[in-house]
Amino acid sequence: FIRYIEKSMEISWKEIGYQKFWTYRFSSKKLRRWIKNCRVLHSRMSDFIRVLSYYINFQVIDSNRIKLEKILDRFSRGEGECELRELFEVLKSFSNTILHNSLLTKVNVLAILYHLLCTVVLYHNFVMQLRKTLILMDEDLYERNRSRMADKEFDEEKNKARLERIFRLLYNYNNQFNSNVTELIECLKYYGQFESPSFLTLFDDLVALFPEL
Repeated sequence: FIRYIEKSMEISWKEIGYQKFWTYRFSSKKLRRWIKNCRVLHSRMSDFIRVLSYYINFQVIDSNRIKLEKILDRFSRGEGECELRELFEVLKSFSNTILHNSLLTKVNVLAILYHLLCTVVLYHNFVMQLRKTLILMDEDLYERNRSRMADKEFDEEKNKARLERIFRLLYNYNNQFNSNVTELIECLKYYGQFESPSFLTLFDDLVALFPEL
């Protein structure tokens, strides 16, 4: 799921950073500011996914894989007796550690993380659907792309409602993301201090990434 989100965010970054309707110099300063804020939120979300992916792939899975391979290597060289039960316990311990440190065994932490990831996916979908809305927000841009718009006409009054709507949606996505990240940080700190010290690694990375939360 995280890998899927990473690829999706790469696609939407190309959309809002380089696609011609997003890079157009709109006459409305308010709209230009909104586009800038879209990119800021996208960048924050992408940074979060990057930190989470690094934690799970390298600080959890890869580091424990290396430990497991060292144990299996000793067994393969015949250093000490290797019973099947012993090997089973080693593999079981490896699997449990991966599941636990990947946040998959704490129901409330997993619920927060799930909502956070869904927010990122929904935001990606949101920005990927805005091309026609952006065309309608500027008369010159509309005239250049009239053939794309079917029966939609340029309308200043409707544009005020459109602008208000996309401002509200961006505000909601931003608030939801910040709220979920704050909840996740608080949970990681709590469980990291009392049950799962490995969570503090991700906690430290997120606090450094989002010092304002």
